[in-house]
Amino acid sequence: MKARLLPLVLSLATVSLAACGGGGGGGSSPTAQAQQPSPLVAVAGAAADPAGEVHTLAAGDLFATGNQAVVVGGWVPDQPGAAAFHIFEQQADGSLRDVTAQAVPGGNSYGGSQHVLIGDFAGNGREDILFPGYDSGTALHPVQSLLLVNQGDGTFTRQLLPEAIDAAGACAGDLNNDGRLDLLVSAGGGAPGGMYLNQGGGAFAPLAAIPGLSAFDSCAIEPAGLGQSEVVLGDSKLVPGYESSISVFSASAVITSSAGIDTIDQTNGQPTNGLAMIDTVPFAVPGVASAEGFVNVYNPLPGKNFMPTKAVFQDTLGTLGWQYTSYLPGVQGLGANLPYWQTFQAGGVPTLLFGGSDGSTSMYQYSAATGQATEYLPGFFQQMASYAKQLPGAEELGGAYTSAAGQAYGVALIAGTWYTQPMQ
Repeated sequence: MKARLLPLVLSLATVSLAACGGGGGGGSSPTAQAQQPSPLVAVAGAAADPAGEVHTLAAGDLFATGNQAVVVGGWVPDQPGAAAFHIFEQQADGSLRDVTAQAVPGGNSYGGSQHVLIGDFAGNGREDILFPGYDSGTALHPVQSLLLVNQGDGTFTRQLLPEAIDAAGACAGDLNNDGRLDLLVSAGGGAPGGMYLNQGGGAFAPLAAIPGLSAFDSCAIEPAGLGQSEVVLGDSKLVPGYESSISVFSASAVITSSAGIDTIDQTNGQPTNGLAMIDTVPFAVPGVASAEGFVNVYNPLPGKNFMPTKAVFQDTLGTLGWQYTSYLPGVQGLGANLPYWQTFQAGGVPTLLFGGSDGSTSMYQYSAATGQATEYLPGFFQQMASYAKQLPGAEELGGAYTSAAGQAYGVALIAGTWYTQPMQ
């Protein structure tokens, strides 16, 4: 695989409007309430539950210090169609501070999104923030996507894309091999989907339809060589008889071939494996060819009595041949819905984080020695959540960010307050 031009989409993608947590954290006795298992540091300057009910989360080097900042977004409780985002800047000690008011003088309201994408959309070497438009589902109507263009002085200017969309699925990557990050969005809510081709300087060409493709729940883009790109499209129905697909886009951003993923049972219209793909992202372990490709996240379909399955796939470059390379072991108590997930470096090793509620967030690393993915720091977020369970209104949601020195940190929403903790 070539080096990826993908944004640091740590998803980035909110998949469900209401995360259903399992019994992941475990309670503790009243005596243990004041005994935090490890130090938790509140995000300085952040209002209680600043981003509202449904959260998206991403991390990136927004301030060009090597230290990742964290962006969270969500809909405002009891205000359909109203959403707010916040930017947490990493401090010298690894803690976070809410700098939204200074960083975005134009205000932090937006129409809502199931994703927050971080990458150099303006092509100037600085990381920008993009929220593809999606309403909260409480009052369905399309909304405009919001691009926050990094000015390089610690501030961001707001730029709305002209079309109102309702994209449950969205991802960024170089679709036409011109070195710029393009945007692929799903149709939905009566609004069209398609691609935004990046024209440079933060400008996008008008939304262009893709023949045969309309709605999809998830997508991911990676380079495929010879000026092409590979795109996984979850729940796209693009290939007859298959639930999802992987497609090759030419340098002119035209689909030249597609292969189906997950056959459909023609008697009930559902995937024969009983699973629904809810997210996908490119993932690679340097020097390990068998770990090149995409990781697809699945949830069981309604009525299926088994835990969510997370499968690592490998694609054979140029031939669209797919095979399982490993299954990540299930985590007891994992919720039936995964709000988002991330990739990050922990100890110099590529790490996958599956975000969840009520202590169900889990992390995995791919072992070159065994060819399998194993859980990283088991119970880390469950431990943070054990404190949350002693507080009224606990709503744990976990994510990760890293420092310039390579230290990884966990960030979690606990009883309406955002906390951080080093990963040891």
